This record gives sequence, structure tokens and C-alpha cells, in this order.
Amino acid sequence: MTAGSRKTLEARKDELLTAAIREFAAHGLDAASTAAIAKAVGISQPYLFKIWEAKTSLFLAALDRVYTTVIGTFQAEAAGKPVSVETLTEVGNAYDRLSRVEMQMLLQGFAACDHPEIRDLVERRWMELIGALKTIAGTGGDPIQHFLGVGLLMTVVRTARMPDSALIC
Repeated sequence: MTAGSRKTLEARKDELLTAAIREFAAHGLDAASTAAIAKAVGISQPYLFKIWEAKTSLFLAALDRVYTTVIGTFQAEAAGKPVSVETLTEVGNAYDRLSRVEMQMLLQGFAACDHPEIRDLVERRWMELIGALKTIAGTGGDPIQHFLGVGLLMTVVRTARMPDSALIC
């Protein structure tokens, strides 16, 4: 981009979401700073609020993006493989490709579920995740519960920067 040229609104939103994910993952909804998010992308805080009407709206968009990334990662890993529990297990390895920040953001989403609109988004996207996993595995029940249980354990271990030995139950 040349000096003096402007970014499109979509490009600006993309940058803001990336910065928001980092800020919200590190500090949570209540303690995160919209001023820090705006500064990270070189805009004013008032301009940020022209794009997103409220801090909660930005949090919702950031969390939604992370769920899209998680679900998309699993679906991409399963593409071309047979529908089976074995494929579900293989897909679990793709979770390690997610960033620590994305994993932290998922945890912050759970932590912010006292806000009804956040709880609604988490519930809706969680159910989409379960649906995607059922499609990959060709079943529900115990294999999905096990997959999600291990995934949540991995999330805690990775975000807390524990050694891999903490994954052994």
C-alpha cells in the first residue's frame, strides 16, 4: 500500500479482529483495552467504535472468528478422508496447529458467558463444532465426548504453557 492510501473497511476489520483476539485472549472481555486494540492497528479509539458499536460486539466478532478457525481447521484436516472415528482421532492432531492465542480466546469466551449474548454465541458455535465432529466421525456420543474432553485438556495445558507430560491422564 502506498503512502497516503486508505485501507478498505474489510481490511481494517480484519486487522482489528486480529488485534482484538490478541488483546481479549490475554485480558478477557472486561480488562481488555479497546484503546490498545485501536493503537495496534494505527487507528483512533473513536474510529474503532464506528466500526463496532461496543466492546462486546468486537469481542463477539473476535470469538466468532476463532470458532470459525477451529471448525475450519478440523474440516480441512478431515477433507478426503473416510467418515470414521479414526479420522476424528487424526483430526485431533490438527488442534496443535491452532495458536496459543486462539486457545486462550476460546477460554475467555467460556469465562464471559455471564453475558447472555456471548453465552448464546458460545452455545451456537459449540453446537456447530459438535455437528462438524459428528460429520467427521459418523457418530456422536462417547467418541465426541472423548475428543472434546481431550481438546479442552490440551487447551488448558497449552495456554498454561505446561509440558506435554501434563497431557497424560
